[in-house]
Amino acid sequence: MMAAPFILCASLSAAEVAVGGGVFGLLPAVTLRAEAPVGDAAIAVRYDTAAGLVHDVGLAGRVTWGDAIDVELELAHGFLGLEEIAGIQLDDIPLGQGLTTALSGLWRTTTDGGHRVRLGAGLTARWTTIRTDLGVQERAFDPSLHHAHGEVRVDWQGGIFLRFRAVVPIEAELKVIGFWPQALVGYSWAL
Repeated sequence: MMAAPFILCASLSAAEVAVGGGVFGLLPAVTLRAEAPVGDAAIAVRYDTAAGLVHDVGLAGRVTWGDAIDVELELAHGFLGLEEIAGIQLDDIPLGQGLTTALSGLWRTTTDGGHRVRLGAGLTARWTTIRTDLGVQERAFDPSLHHAHGEVRVDWQGGIFLRFRAVVPIEAELKVIGFWPQALVGYSWAL
């Protein structure tokens, strides 16, 4: 779905939490994420929603290679709050689509002013779908390469971040200008 990989610091010494808000496509979006270090790796949980209509919950593991590269694997489950909006069947959108696995990579650097700049990309495979027919939800095993994403993120000192993300549907038929744009502003802090 909206997936919030790399929403927190690349090297953690303590657990961190992040909250962000913005837009995803034309819908207001909120993301919440908590991350904790495990040696040279980290584990994270996240929740995303788009206007309360689409919900996505994920569990991720991340490893760091060298000084500038992170790789994250996330298992997530998404679901839709409605069958359709204004005649558009929500089964066709690249959001809230059952069980997914996302593999993401991130390159990061720090500017002379201490700001972190991150460039990331990834692919998401969908394993199950949730379809609603006459008010009855059905789950089906339906593996496919669902969507790709690219993102740019800047973290300022003090915990404020700005992220632009493009989700490019591979399987879904409904596309907004060829991709689903996302813009988030948020805050992260150590616990």
